[in-house]
Parts: sequence; C-alpha cells; structure tokens
Amino acid sequence: MHLWRGDLKQALEEAQGLMDIASSGADRNQAVIAHSILGQALWHTAQNVRAREHFDRLEEIYDPQIDLRQRITFGLFHTRDHAALVRFCMGLPDQALAYAERVLALARSTEDRTLIQLGYFHLVAVHAWRGEAEILIPFAKAGIEISKEIDNLFVAGAADVMKTWAEATLGGISGDAARMAEALERWEALEFGVWTPAFVGRLAELHVLEGHADDAIGLVDNTLVRIAESGERQFESPLLGIRGDALLAGGSAGNAEDCYRHALEIARGQSAKSWELRAATRLARLWHSQGKTPEARDLLAPIYGWFTEGFDTADLKDAKTLLDKLA
Repeated sequence: MHLWRGDLKQALEEAQGLMDIASSGADRNQAVIAHSILGQALWHTAQNVRAREHFDRLEEIYDPQIDLRQRITFGLFHTRDHAALVRFCMGLPDQALAYAERVLALARSTEDRTLIQLGYFHLVAVHAWRGEAEILIPFAKAGIEISKEIDNLFVAGAADVMKTWAEATLGGISGDAARMAEALERWEALEFGVWTPAFVGRLAELHVLEGHADDAIGLVDNTLVRIAESGERQFESPLLGIRGDALLAGGSAGNAEDCYRHALEIARGQSAKSWELRAATRLARLWHSQGKTPEARDLLAPIYGWFTEGFDTADLKDAKTLLDKLA
C-alpha cells in the first residue's frame, strides 16, 4: 500500500525487510513477492541499476507451471511491466517496447483482464516516452475500457491522463492544458501517489507550449517538493528539464541553464541514459543559441554516440537533428 500511495521511503524500507526474510529461507513464492515489490520501489526512486537486477532475477525465477496463484501471477506480470520501463530509462527504448509488447501478449494469453489492462497501461507509458502519441491512443482507450469493467481506478485514471496528453500533443482537442489539468485532477482525486510527477510534467509541457511559463514553473516546483518528501525521483530529471524550458521561454537563460545542468547531473547519477540525453540536448541547444557550438557538440555527441538503438524515437531524432546543426 505504501508503494501505491507514493510513500516510497516507507515502501523501500518494508520491501527490503521482506527481501531479507525471503533471502534467509527457502520459500520461493516469498522470494518472488520480495523481488517484485523491491524492484518496483527501487525503480520509482530512480535506483535503476538495482531495480533491473531484481527484475532480471524474477525472469530467472518465473515458471508458468508453478506461478498459478493470482497473487504471484499478478506480481510477476506487474514487475515485468516495470522491467520494460527501467529499460527505457537506462537507454534501451527498443528493448523497452519489445518487452512491453511481449508482456501484453502474455497477459492476453491468460485472458485475465487485470493483467491485460496493466499491460496496456505500461505499453502506453513506453510509447509516450518514445514520443509516439498517435500510437498510444488506441492502447490507452483499450486499457480504460477494461479497467472500468473491472473497477480498477488506477489504470483507468492513469491511462486517461496519458490519452488526454496524446490527444493534446496531436492537436485533437481544444484547450489542451485545461483538459489535461482536468484529467490530472481526476487522477489526483484517486489518491495514488506514484506516477503523479510524470503526469505533472506532461501538463507543464503543455503550459510552456501555450505560453504560460509561470504556470509550468509553479507546477514543477510544487511537484519537486513532493518528490523530496516521497522519494519518487524517477521523473526528477525530466521535470527539471521542463522547468528550464519554462524559464527560457520567460527570458531567464541563466536560470534555465542551471536547471539543465542539474537535470543532467541527476540523470547521470541515476544511470538514466534516456533522461541524460534529454537534458544534454536541451543544454546543447541553449549553448548553440549562445554561440558555444564546440561546447554544445562536445556535450551532446558522446551521449548520443552511446546509444545503439531507438534511433526512430523522438529524443534521438531531436538529438541527431541538433548534432547535424553543430557539425
């Protein structure tokens, strides 16, 4: 419950205690649950390397002939979804998509609607991060429909936020930021703490695009305070990048640079290559506009060169376009 409510510090403490108990015994099911909960808590707190270790261990443990009880099956599928998310954050966007698609296919094969709607939601998240708004909309709608049928408010609310953002990105609705704010308000009324920083970031992006930089800054600042309290740092770097965009739009280039640098530093400390690329692209673009082209190229080229996949995603296309200008 601490995990779902966003009390990540308490969730980590309890998950580690469960892991200690599981490690001292021979109860396989207990080990499965411990790896699952601890891996998810570590991911939300942006301890990506450790989170992936637990997710990989669960892959080794999983046995469909044994894991038939709903509690175990649910935990494994939910953690497999998170295994896709951590791959994206660590700079493997194609692996993340393939993993999310595979998990959804497995969920469908069980005909268990609880598993299927979770699969839809996490696939939607991966598509959103890859910049594939149009692709994610039908998956979001399918997830919402199933989750409403089974009265799962978490997936219904989260998928609703992502669908609204995607429609706004494509220009499919009027009053984009206002409608996104309404979707976010519906989500927050459910009192799920996790994922809220990610959704706030999407709303802040729309505020910047609509010329409401102060609204974006206020949203991000309030959310950063909440992150400090809850420990959900997975989306801290992207939020700082958006804050920098808002400051730059308001004419504060110096403060924007500070945000971009901070976002870059945090992403590097989290082994979050995808977030690092976003921050580096933002900072390099700013430097280029200031005539610091060599510095911009020296910053962006190495992190772009690190990637071996995902070149059709929005982030890598954006970085490549900028690098071509810096050549």
